[in-house]
Amino acid sequence: MLSLKGSTDSIRLTNYSGTGLEERTEIVFADSTVLDGLVVDQALNANPGGTYLNGTPGADALVGGIGDDALYGAEGNDVLYGGAGNDQLDGGEGRDTYHFNRGDGQDTINDYAAGGAGNDQLDGGEGRDTYHFNRGDGQDTINDYAARPGERNRLQLGAGILLSDLTFTQDGGSLVVGIKGSTDSVRLNGYINANLADRLDIVLADGTVLGGQAVDRALNAYGDDSLGGTQGADVLLGGAGNDTLVGMEGNDALYGGTGNDLLDGGAGSDTYHFGRGDGRDTVIDGPMQPGEQNRLQLGGGISLSDVTFTLENGDLLVSLKGSTDSVRITNYFGPGPNERIDIAFADGSVLDGLAVDQAVNAYPGGSSLHGTPGADALIGGAGNDGDLVLSLKGSTDSIRLTNYSGTGLEERTEIVFADGAVLDGLVIDRALNASSSGTYLNGTPGADALVGGIGDDALYGAEGNDVLYGGAGNDQLDGGEGRDTYHFNRGDGQDTINDYAAGGPIVLADGTVLGGQAVDRALNAYGDDSLGGTQGADALLGGAGNDTLVGMEGNDALYGGTGNDMLDGGAGSDTYHFSRGDGQDTAIAKSSQPGEKDRLQLGHGIAQGDVSVRADNADLVLTLSGGTDSIRLIDYLLQPQNDRTVVAFADGSVWDTVQMERQALNQAPVVGVPLADAAVTEGAPFRYVVPAGAFSDADGDDALTLSIGLAGGAPLPQWLQFDAASGVLGGVPPAGSATALNLVVTATDRFGASVQDGFDLVVAPAVVTINGTAQADRLTGTAANDEIRGFAGNDMLLGGAGNDLLDGGAGIDSMSGGAGNDTYVVDSTSDRVIENAGEGIDRVNASVSHTLGNMVEALTLTGTGAIQGTGNALDNTLVGNAAGNTLSGAGGNDTLDGGAGRDTLVGGTGNDVYRLARGHGIDTVVESDATVGNTDTLQLGADIASAQLWFARSGSNLEVSVIGTADKAVINGWYAGNRYHVEQFRSGDGKLLLDSQVDGLVNAMAAFAPPAAGQTTLPANHQAGLDAVIASSWK
Repeated sequence: MLSLKGSTDSIRLTNYSGTGLEERTEIVFADSTVLDGLVVDQALNANPGGTYLNGTPGADALVGGIGDDALYGAEGNDVLYGGAGNDQLDGGEGRDTYHFNRGDGQDTINDYAAGGAGNDQLDGGEGRDTYHFNRGDGQDTINDYAARPGERNRLQLGAGILLSDLTFTQDGGSLVVGIKGSTDSVRLNGYINANLADRLDIVLADGTVLGGQAVDRALNAYGDDSLGGTQGADVLLGGAGNDTLVGMEGNDALYGGTGNDLLDGGAGSDTYHFGRGDGRDTVIDGPMQPGEQNRLQLGGGISLSDVTFTLENGDLLVSLKGSTDSVRITNYFGPGPNERIDIAFADGSVLDGLAVDQAVNAYPGGSSLHGTPGADALIGGAGNDGDLVLSLKGSTDSIRLTNYSGTGLEERTEIVFADGAVLDGLVIDRALNASSSGTYLNGTPGADALVGGIGDDALYGAEGNDVLYGGAGNDQLDGGEGRDTYHFNRGDGQDTINDYAAGGPIVLADGTVLGGQAVDRALNAYGDDSLGGTQGADALLGGAGNDTLVGMEGNDALYGGTGNDMLDGGAGSDTYHFSRGDGQDTAIAKSSQPGEKDRLQLGHGIAQGDVSVRADNADLVLTLSGGTDSIRLIDYLLQPQNDRTVVAFADGSVWDTVQMERQALNQAPVVGVPLADAAVTEGAPFRYVVPAGAFSDADGDDALTLSIGLAGGAPLPQWLQFDAASGVLGGVPPAGSATALNLVVTATDRFGASVQDGFDLVVAPAVVTINGTAQADRLTGTAANDEIRGFAGNDMLLGGAGNDLLDGGAGIDSMSGGAGNDTYVVDSTSDRVIENAGEGIDRVNASVSHTLGNMVEALTLTGTGAIQGTGNALDNTLVGNAAGNTLSGAGGNDTLDGGAGRDTLVGGTGNDVYRLARGHGIDTVVESDATVGNTDTLQLGADIASAQLWFARSGSNLEVSVIGTADKAVINGWYAGNRYHVEQFRSGDGKLLLDSQVDGLVNAMAAFAPPAAGQTTLPANHQAGLDAVIASSWK
């Protein structure tokens, strides 16, 4: 029978107990809670004297009876109903729900504490408490005293925090646990003074638990330590030094730390931790017993590609590339693969003994590795592993020949090049198996293709017309007899060709052929040379210096080289070569005969976007970006279109003569209407249209292409998208994206000329509204910008991170904004504002008299009452309302602004600033700080010039009036001594008056009546007598 409390409603499940537990009807609640047969049975059979119920690793529903029950949920998101009686409830891990109703007695929840961001004070009080701490949580303090009988408190560290990330420091009787590489820490007050058995456990996300003894060892782990474990599961921390750690029995975790450590886990399934900077450790890992599995756990930032495996006398040496760090596993290859220690990476991947065997024995020329029916890790090593992949250097092009190594040499596909060279199976096999230390290949009496490896190879072709590829390394190449071809590319090292037969030409990839004469010229091309060609096709190489090259007739190739060269191809279809670093060359490139066409060939690494073109009279000048290199084509614009030189790039693209002329005469676009700034709030849709008139181009027929990025060249954030066709920028900024983006819009014409204009997009944090009730509320904000209003009742408002607004409303309220620039609304003298150091610039808006609490910087008086505002020891800004206020700065360098009304401004100690503006009325300044070196200032409004101020003595006071108005500052007791002085005055027109100059102005102005009301400038007769003294006093 199920009955609803407080009603007569019920439902009867007939014959419920007559079926087995697993066959009974489940009871499901609206919040998705499910009571199965076991849970209901526990509730029905609950002992009136009290029941202990223990949950499972899943989501449980635990129901107590009428006695004093103890319910423990363990893992999972549990639901706990204590029922009647004084119950002990502990949901364990997970997001648990505790139900409590009238008549349920006095229950105790063994609570959970998570401080979140900020420097938090945590105290769980009685019960088995869990404190959560994650990266970015700041500097928290746990005030949890020695555990009571039956209790066991714990500090749960968040995901991604490894034991190797932690530092342990003793501070008096407290323990400080820090996270390396950050300022995050948690202080455990009283930890050191407590008994080992009573201390809070420190639990890592991977389940590792550090008890009091383990922490004591960590605190003392300096130097060369010898630590021994127990019969149970131990955590041994070596720390700095060359340590010896012996785990004995149990499933132990051994952290050697820095230094060259010796690690022996003993019996059990042990884990050896090793990270970057840990030195050269040795693991003595004895034979594993059935059911055991030891593991070497590599630290964060170490991937499989960072590790090398080496076999040394039966040991396995695991080394980290780019460092001297290594760990030696002794006698690794003694047991069978299934009995060896696993090697685990931080990303969760694991290498077992078989996978390591494959990695150590991987054939450099290619291996065929076969998996098992299970989950395998296959490591191919340096070779090609069955398939053959041919790649073109300097590109991403490749072709894969599958199962190439699976066939015999004679059955493999031949690879034929455009020059007729052929690579058969034998040649490729030699290339794949070439040793990194060098290979000797010997040809046959026929035509061979010999391919070296990455080492210093020796290739000998013997008879036949051979093709030799030395490859990387410093190779010795000898084709032997026949017409041999030697291939050489960038990165091939320093090769030597030993070929004593008749010399052949040097052929470039573009087809240029350098014969002996051209090479002789190149050898002698130092200084300022003058080289002339022949009637045929010549290759002229200027080399260094300011050279003059004249090709004469024939299709010539002219290479000016470095220096400022003069190039003249003469008759024929000539090619002028120009590369980065070639200086400022001049080419007389003219095609005079039908069928002739000259070409300017630009070198490798020069893209179309790197070249700008401009007309200089009839010449055309091409300039390379990033330097001063340029080439001038003489009289280019005077030549007929069909006779002009074309420009060719290394990628094969060509600019024709029409395109060249239009680029030369092209005008770059300009900014039309400056772009306006924009703003958006997190979570709100944003749309910005680039105005049609934002950019213009005088060429008329140019279509401008728009693009947008961040200043400095960074791309847009992912949430922000730009459609270049419509000119629309839009998106929805997600939570946490608040920032100021400096965006740059680029308008580019079809020839690459462009102009930029920028605008700012301010993304404001989303505002979260949290409202209380008429009762006494406890309201907690989020990490965003919150507006928290308590309304009636004595409320507690906690802002958390973000720039929060806290308004307690009626009642006596306690408000704490936390991190961020917070604003408090105070409407009762009993309201309390709490701030800590380093938590932003905070402001109180008070409609009653108020004194700023510690660490609050600003106070603004609101409403219409004549109330008071008082600062603290910080540099405060105090602002009054329209009534007559008294503002007191106390300590610090304060700024006091009374606003309208007859105000009294008391600066206190420090360098204080008193503001007087139009409409402020008559304010009294009370200054008595005699501290040597302090400088107080009367700051006039921006629209009050030095010539609009009137100085007069009134008893012992000094009056500084704004002429023609009722606005005045009365400096109390000025003539009673220097300690009552304001040391300087600053006018709205930027001039400065020192207190030592005041008497000169007072005496001069005493001869005149002050200007009448409404007279905002000095009358002519006043100017004649006062202009000089005003000018000499104000600087």
